[in-house]
Formats: sequence, structure tokens, C-alpha cells
Amino acid sequence: MEKHSLSYENNLIVITGVVSVEKFDANSVLLRLQDGVLEIFGGGFVLKDMVQGSGKVSFEGTLRSLSYKEKIEAVSLLKRLFK
Repeated sequence: MEKHSLSYENNLIVITGVVSVEKFDANSVLLRLQDGVLEIFGGGFVLKDMVQGSGKVSFEGTLRSLSYKEKIEAVSLLKRLFK
């Protein structure tokens, strides 16, 4: 199991151990980690740094809450459309 870290200082959020960014908008972020999913809620999120393959993502904004979830299953677009 790969470790990850999260730091939050002066409205700068830095997360390591990220496999992929599933969703990013001004109010929420959904990140896929090695061992699950991290969902972050807040406001005014602006992406600062994300280097493909580095596993590090940083963004600014106000953090309100975060939650960890077990791995979510990838669902194809067709399955979502014909659900």
C-alpha cells in the first residue's frame, strides 16, 4: 500500500501519493489514491501544480471537509448512460 500525505497551510493544499485527478472544480476535488479515493470540499479551489507521474497535486482554496472512501469501480460511459 502506497503512502500519501496531505498538508494545508495558508490556504495551500498539497497532496502526494495521487494516482489520478478524477474531478476538479472550484468547490470540490476527487483524487484517486493507491488505496482508495480522497474527496475534498471547500471553495475557491485553483490548481497550482500537477506534474503527470509525480503523484503530487497542489491547489489553493478554503478547505471545509475531506473524506476517504474505498476504491471506486471504474464504470464505462455506456454503462452510465444506460443505467
